Amino acid sequence: MQPTHEAVNQIRNEYKEVTLDHWYQDDFLSLHWWFLLAATILPWIIWWRWIRVPSRTLELLACVFAWSIIAMFGDVWGSYLLLWGYPDKLLPTVPPFLPADMSVIPLSFACVYQFASTWRAYLLGAFALSACFSYVIEPLFIRLGLFEIHRWRHAYSLLGFVLLAILVRYCMLRWRAVSSKGRGDA
Repeated sequence: MQPTHEAVNQIRNEYKEVTLDHWYQDDFLSLHWWFLLAATILPWIIWWRWIRVPSRTLELLACVFAWSIIAMFGDVWGSYLLLWGYPDKLLPTVPPFLPADMSVIPLSFACVYQFASTWRAYLLGAFALSACFSYVIEPLFIRLGLFEIHRWRHAYSLLGFVLLAILVRYCMLRWRAVSSKGRGDA
């Protein structure tokens, strides 16, 4: 017997109710919740105040935006397929891990993009950052109870981060070339 759309909606509604109840009872205003809130806001303040190069703000924000979209899509996909999960959330909605998807990961890779002027320097920086996220941050978050892996390995994260870093830099350089041609800078 195939489930009907009505049956799917009923299960989704039950899931929504349980998720909201769990978030309100266990996550909201907990120590983890405050940590996630700080991890969402503080990187932006630090980046905007001390790291960002004002003449490249639009370009760097485009890089951050590209990473945010990719991170959110990947996180929703991985969580939906139960490859990984997040016991505690800043918000009970998608994306599942807002601080990482909208702040920490995009801003970190934007810094690598900003400071690496050659492909070689960028690849070294992107690989080091990818390894840090995959083999230091992920295990730390597992220990802290903020992240859990079901059918996933840290090596998959490393490969994914590195490949996405290459893709984003390539797209950003193409965008910069097209943009400067349009202005007559080239």
